[in-house]
Amino acid sequence: MENLHLLPATKLAEMVRNRELSVTQIAQATLARIDAINPKLNAVIYVDREQILDDARKLDGAVQRGDHLGPIHGVPYTIKDNTSMKGLPFTSGFKPNHGNVGTYDADVYTRLRDAGGLFIGKTNLPEFGYYGGCEGHEYGAAHNPFKHGYSTGGSSGGAAASVAAGITPLAEGNDGAGSVRIPSALCGTVGLKPTVGVVPDTLFPNRYHSFLFHGPITRTVADAALMMDVWAGTSDADPKTIEKPVPSFLAAIAGDVRGMRLAWSDDLGTGVHVDPEVLAICRDTLKDLVQLGVRVTEASPKWEADISKAMWDGLWVPAFAEVYDLYDWKTLRGQVDDNLIEIMQAAETTTAVDVGRASIVRGKMWDVFTAFMQDYDVLASPTLASATFPHGHFSPEWLHGKSVREQILDWLLTYPFNMLSNPALTIPAGFTSDNRPVGIQFAARPRKDALLLRLARNIEEIRPWADAYRSI
Repeated sequence: MENLHLLPATKLAEMVRNRELSVTQIAQATLARIDAINPKLNAVIYVDREQILDDARKLDGAVQRGDHLGPIHGVPYTIKDNTSMKGLPFTSGFKPNHGNVGTYDADVYTRLRDAGGLFIGKTNLPEFGYYGGCEGHEYGAAHNPFKHGYSTGGSSGGAAASVAAGITPLAEGNDGAGSVRIPSALCGTVGLKPTVGVVPDTLFPNRYHSFLFHGPITRTVADAALMMDVWAGTSDADPKTIEKPVPSFLAAIAGDVRGMRLAWSDDLGTGVHVDPEVLAICRDTLKDLVQLGVRVTEASPKWEADISKAMWDGLWVPAFAEVYDLYDWKTLRGQVDDNLIEIMQAAETTTAVDVGRASIVRGKMWDVFTAFMQDYDVLASPTLASATFPHGHFSPEWLHGKSVREQILDWLLTYPFNMLSNPALTIPAGFTSDNRPVGIQFAARPRKDALLLRLARNIEEIRPWADAYRSI
């Protein structure tokens, strides 16, 4: 079938259920797509062809027997290399971890498997996913599918690149400061960071982090909702998990958004420089929102302190300190990025007082956000201050020479919602004049994930982006 690689998960699952397409045919087409495009992208870093075909045959057997089929029966998906699958590569993109394998199956994997999904492989990321790019010593750089030699973003860069390029319709990403939304914006895909506790998380040894999330990366909004239906729900593996907020995310995306109150902010009140072309592309979306009946107002939260510094001192550096004792960092220069070593050095000097002060700022952020959102249902902004930039650049050009903290955080409009633990979603907004994707971000109150997906689905209908993938 022509363009099978561009069919959404919802359509593939329907065709498998109706016996219009076998899972083996899907597997063979997926492997052919990997052969055709992955050598240029370096997005998928582990594939077991025999296992894929064997799994496909078993899934076909279930169809032939008339077994009950899960919601994604036969649909291909990938897992990021910092998410554990027992016995499979688990390096987190970190060269000193070369040869490591997972010791347990993460819930986000088992739930996709048990829903009938066809596991295809593991995806590329920078070492320990420490920044918003995808260039590392272990696997090398992943390439943006729309502009070779340019960043995919990160840290779920391989996931977003592979979805945009039609390797799989579904990919697991994870997000500590924007790592689902950054690559989704730079690669032109849909990426959702859910509310804390909706999707089980076991990424770090500390099970109580409220800024780390697994999230779906897809080409369509319906596919993101479908993944959320598979994933959401309580788990003994994660003490933060909550009951599914809606009976069905897929069902909840139906309906219009007339009367929805939306605040538009150019920079989320952070004061960071936003590329004028990126801003213009995102603002162009506002007229479509108005056409949909959304009430758009320009307004920004007024944070009471430096939230970038609070993110760094209170969350980012302390989280990476959890792996500090596992390695002799002073001996690793040349094997890992110097900037990651600098984060570990910051962990040595960041004090409990620094963490405490940052925690207070985070609490005040919550107060500001909840008061602000009394007047709005959704807060929208550019996802990022920049479109993709060439490999070898750690950040947009205007941040070169700044501190590691500024280069990592000060072009992101994603991390405030990690600090707030509320849902945030990016969808494609358009392309720059030289064909680099741009994303627009929507955020809402906690447990309003379905509302964001419904808004995005309405925008997708009036401002479709699916044809863009045909150029890859």
